[in-house]
Amino acid sequence: FNIAYSSGVISPNIKVGLYRRDYSNIYSNTYNLVDFEDYVVNELTTTDNNDIYLVTDNPSSSFTYNLRLKDNLVTGTYRVVFSLYDGDIFIGDVYQYIVIN
Repeated sequence: FNIAYSSGVISPNIKVGLYRRDYSNIYSNTYNLVDFEDYVVNELTTTDNNDIYLVTDNPSSSFTYNLRLKDNLVTGTYRVVFSLYDGDIFIGDVYQYIVIN
């Protein structure tokens, strides 16, 4: 992922979570948080929420965040969500979809 950051917050940090689409209903737009560690081989830094991981606590204006996926993953549509915080205060999200088949 190529991440560009620009903000005036005092204590910026970026966290990442992985959400899998709920397939219990064919028309569902619901995504459920799954544990990123079950999907990637990268070493991840934990946060207060065990399924959300710290990307950086000192973001530069732009950087690359590489993820290496494990083999034999559950097929489906996933949403990788990057969240900006000012300390512990949530600022906003951006996300990108990935499809595993």
